Amino acid sequence: MKLSTSRLVILLLSCLIFGFGIMKGQTAEASITASGSTYTVTSGDDLFNLLTNNKNYWSSQNVPPTDLTIKVANTITLPGYDVSLYSGLTNVKVDFQQHQFYAGSYVASRVLIPRTSSAQLTVANVNNTSNATTNQVTGAPNSAGTGTTTAYLSTYYGMLFSSDFGLSAGTTSCAAQVTYDNVVYNMPNNLVYNQPLCTYFVPINFTGKNKIVTAVSGQQVGEIANLKVSSGTTEIIGGDGSSGLAGGMFYPYYNNLNQADFPIDVAKGATLTLTNKDARAPMFAFIGIANSVTINNQGTLNLNATSAQTTLFGSGTKGVTLNASAQANTNISTAGAAFSNDMGTTKFIGNFADQSRTVLSSATSVFKNSSAWKNNSSLNVTAGAKIAAYSGGTQTGGLTDSSSHYIPVTFNGGSMAQGFLKPSAPSTTDDYTGLEPADSKFNAAGSTVNSNDLTNANNKGLLISAELLGTDLGAVDQYKWDYNIADLSEQPTLLPRTTGNDLYFRVIDTRSTTPSFSVMASYTPAETQPFTMWFKNDQSAVQLSPTDQTVLSADQMTADNGVYTKTFDENAGLLIKASIAARAGSYTGKVVWTLVDGVH
Repeated sequence: MKLSTSRLVILLLSCLIFGFGIMKGQTAEASITASGSTYTVTSGDDLFNLLTNNKNYWSSQNVPPTDLTIKVANTITLPGYDVSLYSGLTNVKVDFQQHQFYAGSYVASRVLIPRTSSAQLTVANVNNTSNATTNQVTGAPNSAGTGTTTAYLSTYYGMLFSSDFGLSAGTTSCAAQVTYDNVVYNMPNNLVYNQPLCTYFVPINFTGKNKIVTAVSGQQVGEIANLKVSSGTTEIIGGDGSSGLAGGMFYPYYNNLNQADFPIDVAKGATLTLTNKDARAPMFAFIGIANSVTINNQGTLNLNATSAQTTLFGSGTKGVTLNASAQANTNISTAGAAFSNDMGTTKFIGNFADQSRTVLSSATSVFKNSSAWKNNSSLNVTAGAKIAAYSGGTQTGGLTDSSSHYIPVTFNGGSMAQGFLKPSAPSTTDDYTGLEPADSKFNAAGSTVNSNDLTNANNKGLLISAELLGTDLGAVDQYKWDYNIADLSEQPTLLPRTTGNDLYFRVIDTRSTTPSFSVMASYTPAETQPFTMWFKNDQSAVQLSPTDQTVLSADQMTADNGVYTKTFDENAGLLIKASIAARAGSYTGKVVWTLVDGVH
């Protein structure tokens, strides 16, 4: 019996009417109105005034609230200059309320965050979208909000907040943070100065639903110190198929934070999707100071690269560590090698927790090197972790570009490696479930096996798992018996199914070399019936009832590389027992199959 659920989505629409007034102790300028800790602006000049105090809005008699919300009431243009964040600000949310904003200068128009700042800044509800093929815009509102001007869709220095890149190398810690919440930045064409993420040494965070799409010539999607998704779904797409990105999709500039380590953090329940469409630039490379990369995935992480000439991590990368937590989904899909000796230090460490699900798929090879992987490189697999790997360009076991370029795999719990000769590239770890493996190897807990010894070198696909899974239990939706009463015997007799459909059972057990599982069955009649339901297995038969009973065990099935099968024709498996005394009629009932661990 298959249970399904439906999701009921209720959309609540609220109509909010804001009354703007001046509270005691607060001042208000022409286009700045205040209501409690919420301030509303109608121009870029006034937004900068609140954020930087460059026109002395704040004073000892007019102190900014600890939690300041700035609502942007309409489309604005940011002033064409840079100015530092006001030191008196603590927590600030700039809510653009789905309005677009322009820049007065494509090499400025930013609020600079000092490296001593601990301000927590949020850019929210942005809708910067354009299919234009040039950066310049005519008829934009001027920064004062008093007329129109020529402005720019984007800048070299990110969205509103940035920092002084010249301080990057000397900054080893920064307590400030910029959070992007429900930001849409969709600039799919080449606008030259079009770098939406540019905070340098200031850490960034994503919440809500964010989508950033940009095709860049001579720049990058981001010069940042980290990537963190605390909640919601964030998707970032860079490149347009040309060789437009300079250095990398993300090109951290002299990043010295976290002891020169670039962290990518995805919280439980959150999703981060990164797609590099550039023809040659890697997804990540580092300029000035080499960085290691540490990926901590507790949610869902998707890394995609569409060109065979690119890799995920390029020059300046001091190795990559991927930590996949329990319940985490990690999906890596590349045209070229995902991890290669293009890194400054050829090193990969993967830690895969129980119940983590990981896809490593490449049209060429997942791992590429000129020799065996060293520098303590290893895939560390906990029992219960599931890894589906695919290397489409080479038949060397599914992981590496050559059998001699192996990477060690350490099993912290017993797991089976199954090889698949020529499968399609998997999109989930379950995509190999219905395929028959070409070979297999069980790897005991505590063992370390080189990747070239996991499966036959002729295989393009590899699955590492330790699971019990019933893929086919009964495999028929309906079973039928159609008999004339006159044809039945006087004594109750087991009667074959008349549909001719075989009963097929298929179970995957990759937990050990000596599987222990049982298939149980129960039968519940829909009405009083003049027959009984039985299950015949070889020479024995058991009468079924609403209570589960064992009908099949692992040792009664055919084993093949962790896959166990059994087929019953119409004369075995489910049978009914009836005699000529049966009352003619149409009867129905329900059989429930249950796969259980152990012998019962």
